[in-house]
Amino acid sequence: MELFKENYKIKTTLFLYKKIIEKICKLCNNTRYSENKSRTAQDVVFRRHRMIKVFGKEDCSKCETLKKILDDKGLEYEYTQDLKTLMIVASKARIMSAPVVEKDGKYYSMESFLEVL
Repeated sequence: MELFKENYKIKTTLFLYKKIIEKICKLCNNTRYSENKSRTAQDVVFRRHRMIKVFGKEDCSKCETLKKILDDKGLEYEYTQDLKTLMIVASKARIMSAPVVEKDGKYYSMESFLEVL
């Protein structure tokens, strides 16, 4: 009987987590989740965390070049063009030039990111 109660608690908890994640996706207006029902809500949320984030600034030729390379390769990325954010991220990562790229929690300069890519 104890095992049955534990199993029931686990299933209930997982169901609640799934519902929470689905609500988060709806709040974020994530159209991919609504268009593709075969993908689970967890996949969508975890995919966002694995997305490439590029921090750049205005009139940055290297930033524009990197965006073009990512577009040509068909990779999804999030581009943030804010000098204050760039300076904060760059100082934490000890990178002295724009753009700064974040992927899987690691920070790269453009040159080192292209080597990893």
